[in-house]
Amino acid sequence: MSDFRFQISDFRFQISDFRFQISDFRFQISDFRFQISDFRFQISDFRFQISDFRFQISDFRFQISD
Repeated sequence: MSDFRFQISDFRFQISDFRFQISDFRFQISDFRFQISDFRFQISDFRFQISDFRFQISDFRFQISD
């Protein structure tokens, strides 16, 4: 992925029971723009497990305005 733009105007994310397991994860982005204007995130039970994680970003812009 050479150019990635991700924009959300109204985002509501609600999870009651969430289990996320990754054994081998490689994520590489050269140009990444992530913008959220209204963001609501609620989790009651969250389990996140990663054994091998490689995350590389050369250009990263993250904006949240609520």
